[in-house]
Amino acid sequence: MYVKNAMRVHAEPAPRLSCTYVMSEGGTKTHGKVCFDPISDFFWVKDMKADGMSIYMRALYAGNPQTIFDCRNFEGAAAGWTACYFDNEMKEGRTIAFAALAYKGNDLKYKSVTATAEN
Repeated sequence: MYVKNAMRVHAEPAPRLSCTYVMSEGGTKTHGKVCFDPISDFFWVKDMKADGMSIYMRALYAGNPQTIFDCRNFEGAAAGWTACYFDNEMKEGRTIAFAALAYKGNDLKYKSVTATAEN
């Protein structure tokens, strides 16, 4: 398992990336967004609601739950986009499955649908 805390970035992810949203209440409240850039192996994480929850990204190689990548955004909604870089840890030529998670403390509250991208 590879775990990194997201760091603030001064840019936004490119529009071509695969993204997923973590929502609640029947999809009416969006808590966060996660995107993956397979060229740079960056995961972009955005907390979209100042609600006391932290937004995480969790990824794995599709069909292989043994290698997990976690990117944790503790910066809050005011930080805008944050990112984690896994270039040294990720292998090329694999399908990555990832999801956005909303945590309140240590409790998982909401999970996005799983998105995929070719690495």
